Amino acid sequence: VVSSFRAPQLVPSGTTAQLGWTVTNQGIGTTSTGDWKDRVVLASDPAGSNVVADYGLIRHLGFLSPGAGYDRDVSLVIPDGL
Repeated sequence: VVSSFRAPQLVPSGTTAQLGWTVTNQGIGTTSTGDWKDRVVLASDPAGSNVVADYGLIRHLGFLSPGAGYDRDVSLVIPDGL
């Protein structure tokens, strides 16, 4: 589960934004797989249906015990004209 997300409140189009998130295993057991990908998209709606930019997948390797997690930080260019 994405347990936290970090982003600036305002990022002008055509500039770079520093984003970050934390994924935490909130289940009762160790994850059943130790290999998955986090997808990063920019959408114009809260549901994420209208994708403006798809920044791709970021791979995670390693099982997560209950309560364990990991942090990711990325720099992404916000498209011009937004």
